Amino acid sequence: MKTKYILLIMAVFFFTNLFSQEKKIEKTFKEINQLIINNDIESILKFYNTQNVEFAQKIQQRYENILKLDSLSYTIKMNDFVIDGGTAFAVVFEKKEYVKNKRNYSESQWYTYTLMKIKKEWIITETKERNYLQADFTELKVLINPDKGKMTAKANIHISILQGGENNVLFWLNRGLTINAITDETGKELKFSRNGLEVLIPLKHTLKEKEKLNLIFSYSGTLFNEYAEQNYCLAYLGKEGCFANFVTQWYPKLNGTLTKSKAKLVYKVPKHLTVASVGVLSDKKEEAEMTTYTFHVNTPMDYTFNANKFTTFYKNVNDVSINVFLFNSNSKKAEMYADKAAQMVSFLSEFYGIFPFDSYSISEVPSSITKDLGGAGGQGMNFYPETALRDTVFEFPLLAHEIGHMWWGSWVTGKENSGSLFDEGFAQFSSVICYRHFYGERAMWKFLNDGAPRYSQSAKLYFERYSINDIPLGKYDVNRNSDITMLARVKAHFVYAMLMETIGYYSFNKGIKRVVSEYVNKRMGLDDFKKIMEEESEMNLDVFFEQWFFRTGAPEFAIEYSVKETNDGKYKVEGLVTQKREIYDVNAEIELSYDDYREVEKLKINKKENPFSYVTDRKPHVVIFDPDRKILRWSEETKHLPLLGKGMMSLIQGRNEEAVDTLTKYLEHKPLDLRANGLLGIAFVNSKQYDKALDYLLLAEKEHSKGEGDKVHKMFLYLALGEYYFETENQEKAKIYFEEVLLMSDIMGAHAKALSFLKKMK
Repeated sequence: MKTKYILLIMAVFFFTNLFSQEKKIEKTFKEINQLIINNDIESILKFYNTQNVEFAQKIQQRYENILKLDSLSYTIKMNDFVIDGGTAFAVVFEKKEYVKNKRNYSESQWYTYTLMKIKKEWIITETKERNYLQADFTELKVLINPDKGKMTAKANIHISILQGGENNVLFWLNRGLTINAITDETGKELKFSRNGLEVLIPLKHTLKEKEKLNLIFSYSGTLFNEYAEQNYCLAYLGKEGCFANFVTQWYPKLNGTLTKSKAKLVYKVPKHLTVASVGVLSDKKEEAEMTTYTFHVNTPMDYTFNANKFTTFYKNVNDVSINVFLFNSNSKKAEMYADKAAQMVSFLSEFYGIFPFDSYSISEVPSSITKDLGGAGGQGMNFYPETALRDTVFEFPLLAHEIGHMWWGSWVTGKENSGSLFDEGFAQFSSVICYRHFYGERAMWKFLNDGAPRYSQSAKLYFERYSINDIPLGKYDVNRNSDITMLARVKAHFVYAMLMETIGYYSFNKGIKRVVSEYVNKRMGLDDFKKIMEEESEMNLDVFFEQWFFRTGAPEFAIEYSVKETNDGKYKVEGLVTQKREIYDVNAEIELSYDDYREVEKLKINKKENPFSYVTDRKPHVVIFDPDRKILRWSEETKHLPLLGKGMMSLIQGRNEEAVDTLTKYLEHKPLDLRANGLLGIAFVNSKQYDKALDYLLLAEKEHSKGEGDKVHKMFLYLALGEYYFETENQEKAKIYFEEVLLMSDIMGAHAKALSFLKKMK
């Protein structure tokens, strides 16, 4: 009896203590909630382990970005917890509601917070996103009505619970679609709430691990374009075509990283349309006015479709189906793109270690709808505006980038503070590594520095447009998201190439294969990436990451040298490489160039002044620092580019006098720069100085007559030429240019301006 009494007292004490600790931890989150409302980050950090400096910096940065959200409403609440000795694991629900682009957004997420008891206080030592839901199988039936611009659909989603402790289920759904009902497998209608893209289904119980759910969504409506402010579109239903990329949430998609599932996708469309979709076409049934296409998704993925009047071409390469869907009937073009894309898919599958989806499809979308879109990556299917793909020239870097998105942003995704750094940066690196494989290493470095015809993403574009307002690649700022995305395309890919040069191709490739293998359906941070690269190379990469990911800008170097003949008939080359800006630690190449060959030496540079000395049998006619431009750096070729960028921005923003002044200064240094000549000509036309414009415009037009040059620049150049000839009363020539503009993508109201001039002519 006495023993039972003691055990009872111990149990009461245990549960009383447990209840007390639970209340303490709950109070922690309540106080954090209030401190967010009070905008007091300093006090929030007292609940975190600030002894871990790197962890504390990440937490501070995260809360700083949360507090930058407009009209923020914030909630954080604990739903479940477990205590194991001096460590507690809390299941926590976080909800952020805010306004962006005059629209309501809601972001909810479940986290595991790890807390340690230090001096009787619970201190947060780790936060980790909970992947508690996994879609196992989806049956999706879609009826598309292009005439009305609407769809009606039903999605039957089978879900597994991987981690228990939550009390709601989170989905995303395009805000243009109305949910008619959500039911469970018994037909019972479930309550739900919507805010922006988010759908929250509250539960009356706390979820348990291995529990199964079966949810059926009935919904209908139009597709809202979330990307209108960026002047492009990834989802549309209309007579021009019907298409939706998976990122547009055109079907109910689980919130989190485990959104991919096997599926049966059924599309019912008017008979004149062909459906391109992810998955494998398993059935096609024609009725009087409609055709039903059934696709089976055998490899878990998210879903993209495109329905239009297509010419189709299919090819099987190494058990991978390559599909091409084009608007015109040019079968040779379709076959060329299938062949070339198949080679890229084959190489990148080898480089990354896996081909992640059932097939790869190239599908065209109408430029009149997609506007500024250059291309859109997807899981097994890419979108390309019909003006993007030339008939006889394969768009090498564009295709390589978008094919790269099958791994980056689709298979592996970045954490909030490094999303674009990986999703866009490594998609762009896919172009880089394809250049190396297909054209050689020197061609790769040239592409990194200069870009390619019709594809300007490069170090040149970085120095021209982004170096002035640069931000660190590794530090996320919610207010600079578009800048970070562009920096991922014009700077990060160069940094990855330098990392590959630093640790060696073999180690880098092993590391990339590990990333793709270990971070499928997970979010990877920069620290995760660094850890893998250090392990594979057996090198400490602290300095490399600090200077290239957490600094802005780039180094600049100057070289001085002399060549003297020695007594024994050899030649001594002595010199000095000086750093002219912030000091960087790099391994540089020094080329001794002769008439018929070159010698390349390595030089470690880590100080302001770095001497070198070499002995050679023959006298070099020139000594070159970093001959293949393997270091992202300022040079004679790049140092005036910010003037060009400033002049272009002045022109875009309507400050024509400032544009004329800045571009004139730039052309003093680079008089043959065709793009700058065109921009100056446009600025003269905009400021009605027609007598000064023509020579500059015609010089720039030569670049485009060769099929080269940026398509946006070409459009505005042709608008300016049309206006020039209109104002100088050469109506026939003006008409030619304005009609050419109407054949291009409609960017920044270009079509309306061309049409207004054509109307005046009539």
